Amino acid sequence: MSNEEKISAAQKMIGDFAPKLVEYTDNVLFGDVWEGKELSPRDRS
Repeated sequence: MSNEEKISAAQKMIGDFAPKLVEYTDNVLFGDVWEGKELSPRDRS
């Protein structure tokens, strides 16, 4: 997998000046929360 495939949309937009926000967005919101089974797909969206 190349580096380009690993870069998220958030990283491309704000990664230079807000790297911690990007880390939170990618890991927590789209990792833990989005992938979690506790919420229905409708509630996640």
